[in-house]
Amino acid sequence: MHPLVFTGSALQASLPSGLRACLEVRSGVPGNTVRITDRDFLNYDGGVTHFSEHDCFTEGALLLDARIGWRFGLGERFAIEPFAGVSVMRFKWTARDGYLQYPSEPYPGPYTPWNPEMTPVVFA
Repeated sequence: MHPLVFTGSALQASLPSGLRACLEVRSGVPGNTVRITDRDFLNYDGGVTHFSEHDCFTEGALLLDARIGWRFGLGERFAIEPFAGVSVMRFKWTARDGYLQYPSEPYPGPYTPWNPEMTPVVFA
């Protein structure tokens, strides 16, 4: 996967007693992220039966991290901070401008094994 550029901000607070809290929000910049490939192995024999490849576009990406903890100083050079936190990630991708190569047999198979010579069905 190609790098996804993020923009965001963070809010941190700490009290003299050692209580610390942090909230960070990051949002991904939409755009073409990578070429996505999918292979299915529906004969359960290790051979590929279905293949597709498309451009992957990131429509949206949101990351939210929150944590709260208590900082304990251990001398002047060290500290320990037990904390509880939660992270939430939401990504929305779409696949465009690609093709698939599926066998003609109906579900549930068995299917003809995939090969690169199969006629591709193009999606714009």
